[in-house]
Order: sequence, then structure tokens, then C-alpha cells
Amino acid sequence: MSEAEDLPRFPDITPDSVKRSRFWVFENSDFTSQADVDALVQEIFNSAEDSFYLYCEEHTSINSLVNNAMHFGTLHVVESQGFYYPHPKYKRDYVRIREPFIQWDWEREARDRGPMFIRHEIKLSERAKRDLAQAQLLQRQRAEREAERTHAPPDNPLKLEPNFMGVGIDLRKAWTWLRRRARKG
Repeated sequence: MSEAEDLPRFPDITPDSVKRSRFWVFENSDFTSQADVDALVQEIFNSAEDSFYLYCEEHTSINSLVNNAMHFGTLHVVESQGFYYPHPKYKRDYVRIREPFIQWDWEREARDRGPMFIRHEIKLSERAKRDLAQAQLLQRQRAEREAERTHAPPDNPLKLEPNFMGVGIDLRKAWTWLRRRARKG
């Protein structure tokens, strides 16, 4: 027998569909300053296709800094789901465990050990998305203007270099220079 025959094989089936996604896990304790909330807002804006979850212990409110961002209309909770428990082996991993669906002993132990968490799915408000997009556009335009200003060739159309009688004219710059002079005059 060859090595390939000894290995277990995945069943020869074609799945109906495959879904690929990415999600971010946050806990109330992750937000200790306004800069942490600002970083969250920026990350949600930059990773719009991802899901962002905030886990809070049952009977505990959402962090006051995040709650302020919700109050001012920057963030909002799309959905809240209960019955999430910390995974016994992995940090910052939560498993939804509900009584009729318990299949393994470790699920029952995790549920009994507790505490239960509520998962809040957080998204940016449409207004916040527009504001951040505008700010990003303005920043990009300022950077482009600064780059043009610092890297722009000199406006003088005259060139002092070896050519006919020691003086030359850059016709492109001369045309731009003449048009600017005509507008001012």
C-alpha cells in the first residue's frame, strides 16, 4: 500500500456553496480610551466587508466609550444575540450554546461554568461612512497638492544651458506662463 492510500480522504462530494468571511472580536475591556474607539471606527471603515462583534457579559452594558459613539450616531448595533460562552481552549473565542442543540460534553461544561455573553454586531452609520469618505478624499487631495507644490518644476520658461546663444525656452512652460499672465492681466 502507498502512503496516499493510508491517509483518510475527504468524501468525494461537491459542496453546494462555499462562503468565505472574516470577523473581528472585541470585548468591553478592549476600549479604555477614545483613541481605541476611533481605531475601531477607522478599522470598520477600512474593512467594510468584514463583520465586527462586541462581546459583553450578560447583565453588563456596552462599554461607555462605545456607547457614546452609538449615541452620537457614529456606530450602531445591527443585531444582538445571546447564549455565547467562552470557548474552554481558545482565548477571545465564543461559542453559541443553546440547550436543545448541545452535542458535546465540553459545551455543557462551558455553559455551566459561564458566564453567558451577548454578541453585538457593530456597523458604521451611513452618515459616519460619508464623513469618513469625505475626510479621506480631502486628505488625499491635500497630499496631492502638497506633492505637486514641492515637486513641481520651476515656473520660469527660460533655460540657461548650452544651446543657441546660451539661452533656451521651454515651450510647454512658456505656454503655461503666458496663459497665467493673460488671466492675471
